[in-house]
Amino acid sequence: MSFFKRLFASNAPKRLDHPVFGEAVFIEAKLGSYREAEVDIGEDCLFVAIDAPDQQEPTQSQVEFYERIMAMPDQTFSLVQSVLVPAFENWSKTHFPKDWREVLKLSGLSVPVDGNNNLLWELSFEAKVLNKQLFTCRFESGKPVQVEISG
Repeated sequence: MSFFKRLFASNAPKRLDHPVFGEAVFIEAKLGSYREAEVDIGEDCLFVAIDAPDQQEPTQSQVEFYERIMAMPDQTFSLVQSVLVPAFENWSKTHFPKDWREVLKLSGLSVPVDGNNNLLWELSFEAKVLNKQLFTCRFESGKPVQVEISG
């Protein structure tokens, strides 16, 4: 194969049209490969990163994991409340409101291999106030262990 064919072939994104996630692009990264998708959720768009070892397509277990997280937003927020609320209050210097939707919106989700809740995965919420910081909650062994604030 010629140099130019190898060069351009290696840079061509590997796309997949998925019935749940829509267009998902395969990304090879140092810490593992995944499929990246932007899913319309009402008026907003959710960034979804689906772990994809060996370039696998999203599995039924991964779809079910995604659907469980998205089906009940309040229950999903309750998963991160213990770590996210103190981080938000410390960052904003205000009390967290009774309804999380007043100040945050779900903006990202990573889906672990086989939808296994005990593996590393993340949920991200974007602040609707101030500088629209991103609060990313990391899960290990099914529990939220860290909040990273960026933006």
